[in-house]
Amino acid sequence: MTLGEEAASLWRPAHEPAAALYVSHLAVDRAAAGHGVGAWLLDEAAEEAARRGKRWLRLDAWKSNARLHAYYRRSGFRLVRIADGAGGSGALFERAVSLR
Repeated sequence: MTLGEEAASLWRPAHEPAAALYVSHLAVDRAAAGHGVGAWLLDEAAEEAARRGKRWLRLDAWKSNARLHAYYRRSGFRLVRIADGAGGSGALFERAVSLR
């Protein structure tokens, strides 16, 4: 998993890109699947977002990957929009971060 403050070009200025921390390259070894590793990583990312004073944890996924979309929804994310345009395409998700 990689965390960054740089928003992918699919996020619009109206989404206040600086208010979020962005997850990319999230992967869990198949041998660890079903043991909560992905959820733990996302929770750790949300904690880091809070430490940095961000309001949102955001990520994107292939727009056609319905199983991954369902996983992110179960992990507390909401679908912001399906993006199509010059910057590419994808499903954009975010979840609120509890600020301390």
